[in-house]
Amino acid sequence: MFLYILARSRYTYIECIVITMYVFSMTHVFNIVFYLTGGLLFGLNVLHWAFYLAQILVSLGYTIWVIWRLFRHQGIKMLWLRIVLFVVVSTVVTLQALEWMSNLWVILVGEH
Repeated sequence: MFLYILARSRYTYIECIVITMYVFSMTHVFNIVFYLTGGLLFGLNVLHWAFYLAQILVSLGYTIWVIWRLFRHQGIKMLWLRIVLFVVVSTVVTLQALEWMSNLWVILVGEH
């Protein structure tokens, strides 16, 4: 969705939603591969912050690569700035959603 707002590409809004779902799906596949190879194959602690950071960096790198590949030939001005803006906006929205959901969980379930 943010792709459509930030880039105003030749893609329709629905196509941008499909692209976003594809990227989300691939990042989840990357996470599953990380857990299987890191946890089962190499015996790493998958709950360690460094493991989580590696997952975030791979997912972020893949997302930026997909955006770059989709929009680089469309003559969009300041594409790199728009990609950075996309990353910042989507990170803030995600963090706010996670905070809202955790606060809602505390309200609904209560602290036990």
